[in-house]
Amino acid sequence: MEEFKLIIGHKIKSIRELKGFSQDYVSSKLNISQNALSKIERGEIKISFDKACSLSKILETDINTLINFEPGNIFNNCNQSGVLNSYHFSDKNLINDLLETKNKLIAELEKRLNNLENS
Repeated sequence: MEEFKLIIGHKIKSIRELKGFSQDYVSSKLNISQNALSKIERGEIKISFDKACSLSKILETDINTLINFEPGNIFNNCNQSGVLNSYHFSDKNLINDLLETKNKLIAELEKRLNNLENS
């Protein structure tokens, strides 16, 4: 059970951060102290199923997503200007590969733009 507390706590924290919510915001909506939420996220205290359900609503997700969340999941965050996709990757090599590919594409596009301007 200790392992479950730790796992669910990390998932709560990851989803909260992906959604851009502060501990203060979530804890106030959950009617607990910020310190209590911090302890839940660190797996130091238990969370009841009812609190987990309430927490999933606050985090704008469902209880299944909260329990089964894995890094790499994608959330659609809505804001006043529209929908913003937020990605969470746990593999640093993947991130570095994506950044390298992006930089190569930018360099290629800049080269093409230069060629167009000079012709």
